[in-house]
Amino acid sequence: PTTPAGTHVALAKRDWYHTTMFNVTVVAVCAFIAPGLWAAMNGLGGAGAADPHYVNAANSVIFCLQLLICIFGSTLIAKMGLRWVFALGMAGFPVYAASIYCHAKYGNTWFMMVACAIDGVTSGIFWLTEGAIVLAYPEKHRRGKYLAYWLVSRIVGQMIGGFVTLGLNAHRKEVGAISVNTSLVFISIQTLGPFIASLLSPPHKVQRSNGVPVVIKLPQNIKEELAIMWRLMCRKEILLLLPMVFQSVYSEAFFSTYNATYFTVRSRALASLVASSCVVVCNFLLGFFLDWRKPTLNARADGA
Repeated sequence: PTTPAGTHVALAKRDWYHTTMFNVTVVAVCAFIAPGLWAAMNGLGGAGAADPHYVNAANSVIFCLQLLICIFGSTLIAKMGLRWVFALGMAGFPVYAASIYCHAKYGNTWFMMVACAIDGVTSGIFWLTEGAIVLAYPEKHRRGKYLAYWLVSRIVGQMIGGFVTLGLNAHRKEVGAISVNTSLVFISIQTLGPFIASLLSPPHKVQRSNGVPVVIKLPQNIKEELAIMWRLMCRKEILLLLPMVFQSVYSEAFFSTYNATYFTVRSRALASLVASSCVVVCNFLLGFFLDWRKPTLNARADGA
C-alpha cells in the first residue's frame, strides 16, 4: 500500500491464522455445521418428524426470539467481544438437534420447546455476528468472493446433510418420521461449533493483505442502538426490501410442511439434497458477478 504522500509502505509478515482468508473460513465452517445442517433437518419437512405441526410451532419460537436478540445484539457484542459472542451463537444448534432426536424417539415435547428457546437466543446472536464478520473483515475488492464462499459453505452443509439423510433413509418408501440415527449424526457434528468459532481473530488482530486495519463501530448502549435501528428501518431501501425478506422466510415454512404432509421419507430426503445442490452453483455465480468491475454498482445490485 501507499501513504497519501505517495510513498510505499512495506507490509509486515502476516500470521496465517490472522489473515482474512482464515477468519472467513472459520465463519464458513461454522455456517456449514450449524445453519447448514439445521436447514438440512428442516428441509426434510418438520425437521424429519412424522407430524410437522408441533415442530413448526416450536420453530416459530426460534424466529421470534431471533428478532428480539438481533435488535439488541450489537450491545452484547460491544460488551463481550466479537469472538466470544460468535462462539456463544453456535451453542444452541446441537441442543436443537438433540431435542429433535428426543421428540422422534421418545415423543418428548417439553424439551423441544426449551431447546427452541435456547436456539432462538443463540442463533439470533449467530446470525447477527456472522454477517458482520464476513462483511467487515475482508478487503473491499474481495468481499463478493468471500460472500459467495461463506454462503456456499452453508448450502454445502445442507447438501451434505441431504446426502446423510438420503443415505440413512433411502429404503424408507412409507410416510412417517426420519430415522433417529439421522439426528445423532447432526448432533455429533454441531457440538464442534463453539470450539471452531473460538478460533476467530478479534477485529484488531486481523491482518488484511493491503495492511488496512479492521474497524467495527458498535453502539455502546441499548438506547443508542435502538435510535440507529429506527433510522435504518425508516430508509426507503430497507422498506422496499421487506417484502422480499418476508416471502423468502415464509417459503421455508410452507415447503417444510408440504414435504412432511404429502411425501414419503425417501422423497423428503431427496428433496433436501436436490434443493441445496442447485443453490450451491447459483451462489458461486452470484459472488463472481458482484465482484465484476465492468457493470456499474447499481447494475450489479439490480441484477442480483
